[in-house]
Amino acid sequence: GMVSGEVRDHAELSVRMFNEGIESMGRGDVAWACAAFYKAVEEAVKALAIANNLNEAREALVRDRWTMGLLDSAARRLGDTAWCAWVHGYFLYTEGFGEGRLDAESVRARIPIIEPLIQEVRKLLGQ
Repeated sequence: GMVSGEVRDHAELSVRMFNEGIESMGRGDVAWACAAFYKAVEEAVKALAIANNLNEAREALVRDRWTMGLLDSAARRLGDTAWCAWVHGYFLYTEGFGEGRLDAESVRARIPIIEPLIQEVRKLLGQ
């Protein structure tokens, strides 16, 4: 149905952006990698929130947009894997992409924290 299609759209974008983050690190584009990893986490949280029928997902549907507050709350409610990935992904976005203050090692150190969330999304997609 429509909802599973929406889940799939967010999930596929999440996986694609995670892969883009890895590729960006490989060519030394740390700032873009930070943006890609954040987007991967954001889309993963949306996919899992919708799949799990969280209140935050219903609220986002009513508002026709996801706010930072809804994403943060959904990530927390989805459990430690999502919550840790969200916190570190947001840090990458603000400090690495926004401010350009992070070196490659600081970014690379966070990949193992983000990747388990992406694995959850791959499971949703049957990958």
